[in-house]
Amino acid sequence: MTTDIAAMQVRLAFQEDLLEKLSMRVADQQNEIDQLRFQLNYLNHKFKEFYDKDVGTPDLADEKPPHY
Repeated sequence: MTTDIAAMQVRLAFQEDLLEKLSMRVADQQNEIDQLRFQLNYLNHKFKEFYDKDVGTPDLADEKPPHY
């Protein structure tokens, strides 16, 4: 009986350690996701600024090539 309790305590300790490591990994991933979202929003904003500023120029797809 005592060995069963000791074995269960060892398993519990390993499980608690693994749970803590997994929790830290999830927190790290969430931080990375937050940073990537910030960067994506920044790039979207910059792209929209560039596109809005460049609306007056003709689209190259609409122009005829020089040999026509």
